[in-house]
Amino acid sequence: MMPVIAVALVALAVSITRPDVVYRIHRARDGPQRKSAGVKKHWDALTHKLFTTQLSGDFLRKSASQLDLFAACAQSGLTPSQAAYAVALTEETSRGRTRTRSEWSDVAILLEMGMPAERAWQPLAGHPALGELVTVARASERSGATLVEACERLARQLRARASDLSLARAERAGVLIALPLTVCFLPAFFLLGLAPVVISLGIGIFS
Repeated sequence: MMPVIAVALVALAVSITRPDVVYRIHRARDGPQRKSAGVKKHWDALTHKLFTTQLSGDFLRKSASQLDLFAACAQSGLTPSQAAYAVALTEETSRGRTRTRSEWSDVAILLEMGMPAERAWQPLAGHPALGELVTVARASERSGATLVEACERLARQLRARASDLSLARAERAGVLIALPLTVCFLPAFFLLGLAPVVISLGIGIFS
């Protein structure tokens, strides 16, 4: 009986350390294999949406800097349209966007045309980080509240979110760093830790 137990343990260890098994484990994240083009297309769209909708800390901090610039320009005496245009110039220069206007450019143009805030700030409604500014601008026009203070508050919130996001990613990085060690030591644990215990128990039971 003891040889049978030993053979079973060796087979278990071999199955764990087999390259094709490890390959299948790692490839499970890649989604459906050898499926139709339609399934693969939907899978790619889902993963792309998952990763692109997650805001990075740099993106949040950049959006906060745009709000700070808008608030500083407004405090210096510029009109909202001029302040929005200043932010647009900075954004387009940093991105190298010479042919495509940014959302801030559209806001500046609409404000200069005298559009109400509900319409003028609409281009930023779809912005992942600055969408709340549209609601704030509309409320500011109705209630007379200071838009500068709202921008400063939103900038602080974005920076706080960026810090939380950086901390969360650092914690996940620690977990990912430990995963290779787990994969390496798991077969050794089965062979050197569990195998002697099971063999000794088998000897004690069947002897």
